Amino acid sequence: MRIVLILLASLMLTGCFKSTEPFLNSSDQAKDLPSKLLFVWSDENGNVVPDSDGKLNGGVLSVKDGLYTAEDDPTFKIRIAPLEKPGYYVAQMFYDGKSFKYVYLLMHVRGLIIDIYENSSINLKDPVDRADLLMKSNIWVDNLKKPSQYIRYAAQEADVKKLVADFKAAAEELKAKNEASKGGKTVSSPPENLDKYGLSPADNSQNADTSEVTLCDQLASDPDDPNRMSTGIEFKDIVPLRALKACQDAVSQFPNTPRFYFQLGRAQRATNKSGDSIKSIAHASHMGYAAADYEFGFLYSLSQEDRGIAKARAFLHRAIDGGVTAAQTLLNSLEFHREHFKQGYILDSALNDKPPANPQRSLLYFRTFIDIFYNSDAPDCSKLVPSPIKVAADVFGVIGGFGEALGNPFGTASLNKDAENDALQFVKDYGCTGYVAKKMFSSIGSFVIIQADKKK
Repeated sequence: MRIVLILLASLMLTGCFKSTEPFLNSSDQAKDLPSKLLFVWSDENGNVVPDSDGKLNGGVLSVKDGLYTAEDDPTFKIRIAPLEKPGYYVAQMFYDGKSFKYVYLLMHVRGLIIDIYENSSINLKDPVDRADLLMKSNIWVDNLKKPSQYIRYAAQEADVKKLVADFKAAAEELKAKNEASKGGKTVSSPPENLDKYGLSPADNSQNADTSEVTLCDQLASDPDDPNRMSTGIEFKDIVPLRALKACQDAVSQFPNTPRFYFQLGRAQRATNKSGDSIKSIAHASHMGYAAADYEFGFLYSLSQEDRGIAKARAFLHRAIDGGVTAAQTLLNSLEFHREHFKQGYILDSALNDKPPANPQRSLLYFRTFIDIFYNSDAPDCSKLVPSPIKVAADVFGVIGGFGEALGNPFGTASLNKDAENDALQFVKDYGCTGYVAKKMFSSIGSFVIIQADKKK
């Protein structure tokens, strides 16, 4: 058990922990919370939410020696200290007796639901001062925005049993919906028959849009579609057969209205007709319908190849021109933005196979950058770095460090810190499984090997 609710992306990449004295002590531990808690993901109303694999994320914590301790991993501990405002707490996490550096969450307990707030803006002294933490956390409470996630907890045996039963029911429901939505946005790679449609010039010469709100609009319109004629319905909430019949009727009655072909595609996907769905959405795209262009952009964005990503960008640019705001966000995730990083020029040089201005400095930087990923608790992140690349980066990063220290004796620590910060920012922006992440680490690996060959 990994207590997924607090191991967020930024925590996953905290590959090394700084050993410090705890900035909270045993007298701070909240006395008004139960001594044993079962945690699971939930929505804001406390309904249990399984992950995409239908698994329970959370675990059991019991108070031992004044700390909440994970039952199946006793090295993982949490201290939860109450704040001045009733129901609000600040949490400090421990692992193997060491505290996470600058990792703390704010919790709001309401009934059996806990709102979790991430903190990314409060600056603390190093090492963290207890009084400073509590003071700033109390200020933080007065400036809260929307929680980043929600968890449900239970303390009594009967509540635990009900919670598990609720979870199992939710997991079965999720499994059924996933099976019914194959070919939709739960896929992890582009459908095989996608390429045969391609990006063609939009032809809207025969379009005859209608402002009439039909049953198809009510049952299958997309909330992200700027041209929808109804509120919009999330894909998971589509009633498959009703939506399919309604949209087939709409296409038959209004054959020159691209909106109905797009919505028919959504309904077909909900009934597991992925081939028909792509065909209908392609028809809408050919008629110049922006939401259909976004759909194709999304599907191509799942590619791990330059050719597929180029097509994704082409569709997304057209969707942006058509007013689909989500398309810009997706496009940004497919492009490297060096301005987001402290040493963005080093990453940009590697990604684009450019000769680095300072190879020694780059090697030192990549040694730390790679180390953060290699030692990550997140499997998707750690497997980005093959062992040979890690070894080469360690050996030649040390050489680079010597060279950098000779020219700039005070710069190595700063560069290593930039590499740590950039690694966390990279996961926040691109994750560890997408196109940019795979391409970046392939390029870094090539750079390290090339530099290693030069030094032989």
